[in-house]
Amino acid sequence: CCGKGCSFDNPQVACEAYRQSTENLKSYMQHQWSLVGGMAGTFREQLGNDKISIVYISSKETYAMSLFQVRPLDFLIKPLTKEKVAAVLEQFIRLSEANKNEFYYHAGKSVCRLYLDEIHYFACNGRKVEIYTSSGQKEFYGAMREVWEQVEGKGFWIIHKSYIVNTAFVSVYHYDSVQMTDGTRLPISQKYRKAMKENLTERYQRG
Repeated sequence: CCGKGCSFDNPQVACEAYRQSTENLKSYMQHQWSLVGGMAGTFREQLGNDKISIVYISSKETYAMSLFQVRPLDFLIKPLTKEKVAAVLEQFIRLSEANKNEFYYHAGKSVCRLYLDEIHYFACNGRKVEIYTSSGQKEFYGAMREVWEQVEGKGFWIIHKSYIVNTAFVSVYHYDSVQMTDGTRLPISQKYRKAMKENLTERYQRG
């Protein structure tokens, strides 16, 4: 998780290292069996992210079957080889490519990731883009054009030069505004009203 093949015996330390890492795509944990369940459970629970991919590394093959409930991406048996590690990385990349449901943004020197299904809407505030999510508000320096490049065709609509909404969190559509599930009302500019009407008509006809 630190980009150098780190191993951890303490889940709290592992979580902190994960938070500080800018390469947060994968976690390799070398373990003692007595810590396996606690490591996986605590790691995911503390980060509030049940979708983290975890690969276990052990010299004891008998542990593999007991990891069913932990749902690891893979279980590598020592000794490791370049071929084994490459195969797991290829598997991870293949699964990631097949499920591009993530949004990435820069916060300081870190690259952060959010799942699209937790993002309610994006709002432009000067040079900053604010992200309103199920767990709170986040922000980064950027442009709405950059946001649209990542979310186009994934259930998001532009309703205003300053707003991009996730239609899964829109509860009411008005002619000149939308109401989000949290009660927030956002304006639809004149420029996007025709497109909104066409999108709604198409969605209605699809059932």
